[in-house]
Amino acid sequence: MAPAAIPAAPRRDATRLLAVALTVLALVLRVAFLTGAEMPDPVRGDIREYWFYAWNLVEHGVFSLAPPADVAPAPDAWRSPGYPAFLALCLWLAGAPEPAVALAQWLQVLVGTALVPLTIVLGRRWLAPGWALAAGAAVAVWPHLVVFASTLLSETLFAFALLVAAWLVARAQVADDARFAGGAGACAGLATLVNPLLLLFPPVVAAVLGVRGQRRVALAYLLGFAVVTGAWAARDATVDAGPGPRQRIHTNLVQGSWPLFLQALNDRSFHPNAEAYVQHVVAQTRAMDADPRATLAAIGARFRADPGPYARWYLLEKPWLLWSWGVRSGWGDVYFLETRRSPFDRYPVLRALRAACLALNPVVAALALWGTLLAMTRLVRRWRPADPAAVAPDFAWQHAALFLAYATAVHVVLQGEPRQAIAYRPFEFLVAASALAWTFAAVARWRARRARGA
Repeated sequence: MAPAAIPAAPRRDATRLLAVALTVLALVLRVAFLTGAEMPDPVRGDIREYWFYAWNLVEHGVFSLAPPADVAPAPDAWRSPGYPAFLALCLWLAGAPEPAVALAQWLQVLVGTALVPLTIVLGRRWLAPGWALAAGAAVAVWPHLVVFASTLLSETLFAFALLVAAWLVARAQVADDARFAGGAGACAGLATLVNPLLLLFPPVVAAVLGVRGQRRVALAYLLGFAVVTGAWAARDATVDAGPGPRQRIHTNLVQGSWPLFLQALNDRSFHPNAEAYVQHVVAQTRAMDADPRATLAAIGARFRADPGPYARWYLLEKPWLLWSWGVRSGWGDVYFLETRRSPFDRYPVLRALRAACLALNPVVAALALWGTLLAMTRLVRRWRPADPAAVAPDFAWQHAALFLAYATAVHVVLQGEPRQAIAYRPFEFLVAASALAWTFAAVARWRARRARGA
């Protein structure tokens, strides 16, 4: 049995009404931030890179990071095409950069709002209405998700694609439908084109489906995924100009091995020592591209010279850094961009909301960890069910928990900070709600047994 049984239908209308109310609340908060906050420079840092790609796509039909110019640049493979394609569509529709920025922000506000009903619908695959609505409420009001709906980075679009892919594969698993599974795999492929971090996760999902006895579904899911991602991988294989995915992995691996790198990156304009630290990491990244084996040996020697702090960094500090609060590669707190007159600062109700979410953040993280462990335990115990549909709700829960574990592990190996976890927050809230639902149900069963014993 899943954490809480899904009731037949009595309160369906009330659930839908509450889901609509939460969606409206999410839209109001996101519009209030977009129209009320002042962001003097909405295109900086990584955002500028995405816009360069978009401009080159629209003007030259070339996927390139090169700054805008009259001459078509050489293509490269540094970033994935999903988010630049979204911005390119906005630029093509708007016709000029300034209105394109506004259009992209408004479209992203709508996408960010859609995360609420998507979270609730996915949660209803295994949770009772109240718990699914609680997760949706968290998505509606969580400050990171509100702010990043107006921030032109890939996190909001990636969260949307992840939720759609998760819902589709859960439906395919319940129906044991290979055609539906192919669509789910294709959607997971599109999510991977937004953020390549997902690349190794669909094979994990397919393995779980296969071991459960749903090999046809697993194969169709993998095929849909491979068709979408394989087409872009074939394109990347023909590109020999500029850095590519291999260099991107090298960069994240090296930067993630230095505990103070993100702090130094933000402080380098003010502190010479921070600038020297950043330059040392940059030099090691270049060395990694030139001679990976020697650079990995140097990193290993650094770890062996001081094993305690590095063990603590990778096993405790890096996982917590990912799920903690303040954005490191940006303005700080919940902001990537410099932000003035934020509604979360100006209005007492929203100030209190932000303070409550900040206080709850470690509690939610602990509950999500507990929910992940519970889901993994159930996965091992029911590894090969006789009837896949008999534990269909468990699969949706286990998929969400597996994704949290997978994403955390990838960021621990490479690089992670709270900005990158924003796309995963809906899954965190769902798995945390699962932990609470399971715990309350277990306490109720224990009390019932005690009452029978008395």
